[in-house]
Amino acid sequence: MITGLTSSLSALQTLSSKQNVIANNLANLNTPGFKAQRANLQETPPSGPPTAAPPGALPVAPPGDGVKLASTSRISGPGATMQTGNPLDLAIRGEGYLTVQLQNGTQALTRAGNLHVSSEGTVVTEGGKRVMGFPLVPPGTRSISISSAGVGTYESPAGDVKFQIPLARVSDPGGLENLGENLLKPTAASGAPIQGNPESEGLGSISQGAIELSNVDMVQEMVNMIEVKHAYSASIKTIKTADKMAGESIDLLKK
Repeated sequence: MITGLTSSLSALQTLSSKQNVIANNLANLNTPGFKAQRANLQETPPSGPPTAAPPGALPVAPPGDGVKLASTSRISGPGATMQTGNPLDLAIRGEGYLTVQLQNGTQALTRAGNLHVSSEGTVVTEGGKRVMGFPLVPPGTRSISISSAGVGTYESPAGDVKFQIPLARVSDPGGLENLGENLLKPTAASGAPIQGNPESEGLGSISQGAIELSNVDMVQEMVNMIEVKHAYSASIKTIKTADKMAGESIDLLKK
């Protein structure tokens, strides 16, 4: 009875964490470049010793005490590409990431290519972080062109400005740490970023005037949410049953 109660309480906590992951995926359904996450569950080891067995038989290990959230992994598959016509919308086709400069001087990676020019003339992400590779946009710039290899040109009254946009990739994208604002931080698990020019070193290419959409599968996420709801209800029923049995046991002891 105690084991069932402990397992059910553990399940409720874990299901709540899994539900938060699913809800975050659904909330970012329309976020450019967002990568869906998955909650990976793991059975917790038993807290008690193996059950004694008859002579010559192996001891029987007790069941685990429940489940826990072991980790949260990122699904790194590409999202669909949507044409926008905006010259500063960049979709990456391949494994590469744009590199952005953070306020603390470190760098982060992003697939969100919906960029714009700040009031200072800097090309930044939607959250205002500077994108590496872009020089200041000269006043009066008439057009911006960027090739699939990341070679860019500003056409301005003072003359054309040439530049090269780099991309970066890591050996294990699932190991990247989420910083919020669609930014990812390289970790020991992801491996150090390998930087280079688009269309080289497996970095992929750049498509100007387009954005990569989220790779969240809404139908699958709704199915996952329903499964969590059913499992949550089952755990609640188990807790109520265990509570009822405990009450009945106490009543019997009083007699």
